[in-house]
Amino acid sequence: NILRADVEEKGGRLLLEIEGKPSQISKGIAYLQSIDVRVKELNEYVVKDDSRCTNCGMCISICPASAIEMDYDTWEVKFDQAKCIACGLCVSSCPPRAMRLRV
Repeated sequence: NILRADVEEKGGRLLLEIEGKPSQISKGIAYLQSIDVRVKELNEYVVKDDSRCTNCGMCISICPASAIEMDYDTWEVKFDQAKCIACGLCVSSCPPRAMRLRV
């Protein structure tokens, strides 16, 4: 699955989700490398600093993975790191900078 694509005139970046048996994943990565695609394992992740979050919800609508949602019982923004694809959109949209990208 293509989770995000940034295409420019001289290249671009794709964020791919690859599922399957480890041997199939290795073959897929080997194929991409054989056609001169640089493959880099995602080692960044997003963290939410609850002490900075104002629960404004700006990050909710911009998240392409639905990893952020409003808990309507408590009116608090909830972040599910397991769903996060580390695209960074929430980081740039968060006014109080409660969402941060970590390596």
